[in-house]
Amino acid sequence: MTTKQFHCVKSTIISLCLLPMMVFAKTIYVDGSLPKVCMSGTYSANSRSCSGSDGDAYRTVQSGFNAMSKGDTLLVRDGTYHEQVHVNKSGQPGAWLTIKGYGHEIPHMDGNHSMNAGFSWGNAHHIRIEKFYFTGYKYKGIDFG
Repeated sequence: MTTKQFHCVKSTIISLCLLPMMVFAKTIYVDGSLPKVCMSGTYSANSRSCSGSDGDAYRTVQSGFNAMSKGDTLLVRDGTYHEQVHVNKSGQPGAWLTIKGYGHEIPHMDGNHSMNAGFSWGNAHHIRIEKFYFTGYKYKGIDFG
């Protein structure tokens, strides 16, 4: 075996060993205007329909959050969402869970004066929440428990 071949084999072994530690992040969408959930990557962010290839899309923030894995980004489209999202999973260093408004859109979370918070969690960590407008919650938009 020549030195060149050895380095190639060594490089392949290192790559295979590191593969299980890699995080493959995806973008997931929430669009309350959809008539149904878009699965198998068929959401079109441009036309806001299930006729594209941008990723999966859900109708509620909670459903979108439930589909997230470490490193994923949840992009929430403009609209009013009447829900309290229970944040019950964590990201990790270098692979945060990110939940934010899509582009320049600012989604509206409305608790109908009956819910405690827009997002609530206790022991979750490595989560980013950006660009939301909160109204109608008993206590606050985000409750850290």
